Amino acid sequence: GKELIELLSECEKYIDNIDEFAQEVSSSLTEFELKNIYLLNKINNKHKDVEKLIDQSTEIIEKHEQRLYMYEKSLVNIRSNFEELEMFSVWEQKQNNQLSLFKELSNIIRILDIDIQEMDSFFNLNAQTLPPLMMDFCFKLVEVSNRNLPPGVTKILAVETQLKNVDTIISEFCLRFSCFIDNLIRKNIKSANISSKPNSHPEIHQIINVYTPVVAIVKNLNPINFSEIYSNYSRLFEELYIKEWKIYIDGLIKKIPVNETGKYLKHDQSDLYRDADEFKGRDQKVSDVKPSL
Repeated sequence: GKELIELLSECEKYIDNIDEFAQEVSSSLTEFELKNIYLLNKINNKHKDVEKLIDQSTEIIEKHEQRLYMYEKSLVNIRSNFEELEMFSVWEQKQNNQLSLFKELSNIIRILDIDIQEMDSFFNLNAQTLPPLMMDFCFKLVEVSNRNLPPGVTKILAVETQLKNVDTIISEFCLRFSCFIDNLIRKNIKSANISSKPNSHPEIHQIINVYTPVVAIVKNLNPINFSEIYSNYSRLFEELYIKEWKIYIDGLIKKIPVNETGKYLKHDQSDLYRDADEFKGRDQKVSDVKPSL
């Protein structure tokens, strides 16, 4: 019986231990559950924080999108402003071109303020005073002939008319100059009782040397009319049987420069006068000038 009692007391002890263990396990489980609940709450809170952050980020993105939209509108406005400025610049350039065009036209009209009657008055002047005026007249013709007009300007009716007037004036001048030289030389030859020796007649040298620069300009202004002038020279001296004079004239004429196209030679006044000095042989006395035989 004692052994059974002892065994029962041992069993009670074990049962008490089991109860204690169960209580410990229960308390551990409770603690775990509490921790789990705490963690779940924490996770939920974090999730809410994340959602808030997402919402805030969305708001920020939307604000940035709005700003970007505003920037794009601003850029469009700026671009349109630049386009307007560019259009204004083009318009301004056109106005400047128009202004320069009107200046060119006014210059042409000013230079062409010469009529045929005025040209006729040239040839009524003294033979010695005529060349400077004639040179000035020729330079005016050269200035108009060589004028670089803006593209399309020559298609304007008023300009076409003026340019045709230039051609008419040049043609008239060349023909009248040809007749003038022809008559002048004939008159001097008759009055001088010319012989076959050119160097014995300074009057003819004087005429030829004085007018050679004018002939140079005429040659470049209008090569067709110049060939007529040259033919007149040739015929004149062939008629008078003065071969030496013809050779001398040929030598002078061949010295006159022609540009590549054979149309207009762009000279400034100093170049022409320098050429004139070369043709005239200013360092020599008129009576010493000899023909190139």
